[in-house]
Amino acid sequence: MKYILTYSSLRNFIFAVLHFFEGTPNRWKYVSEYIERLRKTDKEYQDLKVILGDRKAKEVNIELFDEKTCVNLYTIVKNDYPELLEKNFHWDIFYREQGNSKDGFKCIILKSPCTHCVLCKSKLTTISSPSFPFVFTETGSYIAASYTSECRICMYKPRYNVSYYTTTEDDRAKRNYMNVENTDYFLSTSQTCFSKRYLDLCSKQIQYMGASFESIADVYNDHHNGNNEYHLKQLSNFQRGKQVLTQGVLNPQRLEEAWFIYRVSTYFPIGLPISTMESGLLDIEEMCKIYTDKFMAKQESWIHHSCAVKGCTEGYVTIDGNEKLRRSICSQSGEKILSSEGLRIQDCCPEDPGFGGRFKKPVKFCVNHQECVENEENKDENEMTVRKSSRKRKLPLYLKEYESLYSDESIERIIVTDEEVKSCKDKSKLNKFYKTTAGMLFVIRPCGVIVGFAEMYSHESLTQVFLLLRKMFFMDDSCKKRIKYLGYDRCCELKPFLRRLVKENVAGSEEMLNDVQFLVDIFHVLKHTKPSCMPLNNNPLCEFHPKLDKFSEIHGCNTESCEQAFKKLNRFKYSTRHMTRHKRVVYFCLINCDHNESIDNKTV
Repeated sequence: MKYILTYSSLRNFIFAVLHFFEGTPNRWKYVSEYIERLRKTDKEYQDLKVILGDRKAKEVNIELFDEKTCVNLYTIVKNDYPELLEKNFHWDIFYREQGNSKDGFKCIILKSPCTHCVLCKSKLTTISSPSFPFVFTETGSYIAASYTSECRICMYKPRYNVSYYTTTEDDRAKRNYMNVENTDYFLSTSQTCFSKRYLDLCSKQIQYMGASFESIADVYNDHHNGNNEYHLKQLSNFQRGKQVLTQGVLNPQRLEEAWFIYRVSTYFPIGLPISTMESGLLDIEEMCKIYTDKFMAKQESWIHHSCAVKGCTEGYVTIDGNEKLRRSICSQSGEKILSSEGLRIQDCCPEDPGFGGRFKKPVKFCVNHQECVENEENKDENEMTVRKSSRKRKLPLYLKEYESLYSDESIERIIVTDEEVKSCKDKSKLNKFYKTTAGMLFVIRPCGVIVGFAEMYSHESLTQVFLLLRKMFFMDDSCKKRIKYLGYDRCCELKPFLRRLVKENVAGSEEMLNDVQFLVDIFHVLKHTKPSCMPLNNNPLCEFHPKLDKFSEIHGCNTESCEQAFKKLNRFKYSTRHMTRHKRVVYFCLINCDHNESIDNKTV
């Protein structure tokens, strides 16, 4: 068969078969509809004719593009003219009245990339009726047609869309997310979708600018207001609730949800389970709690990083505390725990307070200390309620994560020794925090690679520094080889602290004392007053100044890497202040890994 058609019809046909890709329900119906609607209004190239097919065959002048004709024409183009099947974008018709009907005639088509069930490997069946989520992209907001595929063999009837699947086992309350590489879009909820390019752009804005999700959403809504009005103005059938649809406003909470799920799913792409909270938002904290240990392991894999920057290969790291990177914690803090040595220790509960939401008021206490809410509400104005622990304990709540390394008695001895060590700085002047964390500890190479981090509680204590270093470097022989020099503002306290721990027979202290050389970084040493730090010249007692001959291997090394990194990290102090505990940890793991990879690429 030899077909004769106008050039404009061929152009429209090529776009339509690419846009309504193979597997789209009613594909040829929409291809036919697209061409016919444009043919009535498109006057360009009407006199230019194109011949497709066998030149010796019978001529057929196409007057009507019905479904059968479209199928036959596609077969000829696919077999004889495959170079014509290249992407082009001719979307204007979808923004007019023609795109206002509730069917698959939309500018973006979403369909699960899975052709077979991940549970039973049976072939999936596509449901022909689509849903219509908002799609937020780098060029503005759109309405998409999202098709669901269903497995009719499995007992729990899993349903798949472009990013996740649900089952009847939990009444479809839990979503199992999959980040498949060959798709351009990420559907976070049934009504909210993002282009992956836009989410990657958000990651860059966060990494390099420290942008919050609120500011990113504000910029998007302000910048794309004109485009969104053009894209969505006439699509009145897709208004949300009683609000007339004129923009496609990006909600920062939905952006935050999508960004977290997308980034986590890039590392763990199959079966990422997320449930919905009473407020209607996705439970990102629960998801992050499941994957916190895996992300911390990925973060600490940077311990083995080695590059050409002076001091990095030699095994130098700097550790320091940043008190600006705090977060809200349970108000069951300031409780005093009496040690067996008679020392009164200020405790902190590291859990999140009840931030509240759409259906409940925020509270100051975590779930484990909810009984304190009644005490706060019922206490007399002239009386102070004394909060007492529900059980006697020697170990502060914020050190529970180190229980696997030490017994309660060992940690108690460490804390007591910490309080007895004298320093250049008066310990009574240390900042104490009980309604928030005390900030974060960071371990950083001289090249700027962030090796590890941990939250600080109550204050920046030698106990927390020692426990973090022991956990990171001295639980594995290969990690132990990557720390030879340690720069720290309080090394003139840390080394005497370790000597006393050795006398107390605390595990790991002798190994750290013998294997690591301690120095005070050049940024802080000039402010120290003890003879062990200053002055450098004509002082036989000086042992921590970084320019001593015993540190000649790392002379010229960047000992100020923590202070330099803090200038960038401090940009996140407001956007992370009210994040929940595990979500915040995962957030910093993602930020740090992006930061480390960019440095690694430059040093290579």
